[in-house]
Amino acid sequence: WIESTYKELQNFIDFDTWEPVDPPPGAHVLGTKIVYHLKLNERNEPTSYKTRIVVQGYDMIEGLEFFHSFSAMAHPVTIRLLIAAAVANKWELQHIDISCAYLNAHLKETVYVNPPKGFERTDGKVMLLKRSAYGLKSAGNYWYKDYAKCLKQFGFKPITDDECLMILTENDAVLAIATVVDDCVLAGNNRDLRARFLTFLKTKYTVSELGCLN
Repeated sequence: WIESTYKELQNFIDFDTWEPVDPPPGAHVLGTKIVYHLKLNERNEPTSYKTRIVVQGYDMIEGLEFFHSFSAMAHPVTIRLLIAAAVANKWELQHIDISCAYLNAHLKETVYVNPPKGFERTDGKVMLLKRSAYGLKSAGNYWYKDYAKCLKQFGFKPITDDECLMILTENDAVLAIATVVDDCVLAGNNRDLRARFLTFLKTKYTVSELGCLN
């Protein structure tokens, strides 16, 4: 758990997530906490130790520290339809994951937080958030806007009924992607197009290819 905790702290440094500042008089300063999650496999054996620094967003003031809390994600029916279409057309299905997804998006509002317990500052400074850290009410919204902009840059277009399912066509090649927060399902009939997209995506985010979808 110690290694996992310091890895998360390093993520905050690598993404330039926050910076120490002197809080202005009367500043509303949110708390943070460290959340641990043990991932298990089908045999109930530990596979990874996951740590998140989470902002205690339940204290956020609407209209000051956040405006939109809606986070888009593909509807379960959309994912089932995509899988059914892939099976019917004999397309390949692939599962990918984007690491530290929320930290990729920049925060627009001014939000001050205290470091989590055990990592408190002794100089009286607080941390000014620059990225959409986990726990913020607006984090999911900012992340999806950043991610959708990236997909559209490559040429994807959202379908009318569910904007979290996007499709790209090049002549006879088709590639579709459905997204639930940071988990994505890719379906397509052209390996070269999929490979070019993944290469592009990896220039924007840290992407883990988790193999064929079963």
